[in-house]
Amino acid sequence: MSNNDNTKKCFYITPIGDKSSEQYSKLEGLKENVLKPVLETIGFKLEVAHTIDSLGSINDQIFDRIVSSELVIVNLTGLNPNVMYELAVRHSFGKPCVMICEYGTKLPFDLSNDRTIFFEDTIKGSGELKKQLENKIKSALENGNDNPVTRAVAKTAILKSSSNENEPLKLILSELNLLGKRLDNLELKNSEDYQNNIITNYSQPMKKNIP
Repeated sequence: MSNNDNTKKCFYITPIGDKSSEQYSKLEGLKENVLKPVLETIGFKLEVAHTIDSLGSINDQIFDRIVSSELVIVNLTGLNPNVMYELAVRHSFGKPCVMICEYGTKLPFDLSNDRTIFFEDTIKGSGELKKQLENKIKSALENGNDNPVTRAVAKTAILKSSSNENEPLKLILSELNLLGKRLDNLELKNSEDYQNNIITNYSQPMKKNIP
């Protein structure tokens, strides 16, 4: 793959940790075995903060990539504060962003209703993550401005554009917003109940039929 200036860039926002840590080992494994192969097939070059070797302020370079990269992938595992802040910055620009997270991480309310790819830290999980990433990246590139920040800004702009004579419209929009949140929460609850039922059923011993 050519590394010329026209190569599309994907910046990976992730916890890093010390080079001797398990966190760093996971980062490298995920980067080399999952992210890079998937991205290379669609013409993207992957960049991570600790691999930037340009001169200058590392913070400036990181935020330049967060804002300017054609695609950003964010690993929410562990809910690292720096990761969450950098995700918010990316969201505020309404550009394509894909969120991934290890199973077991409890996402905050603001992100719980958005589509995040959950994965297992296993060989099988890596294979499944590759397949999901391909579809999710395609969707993100087509609908990059859909995230909690841009949705809130859009709704606020619509409400402000309505004159005082259009109070009924404001009321309708407000009610639709509340209804959407209720439906999102119901969908999330149903999904969690479904997953819990699967876990419960598989953890219980099979009962033998007694004549």
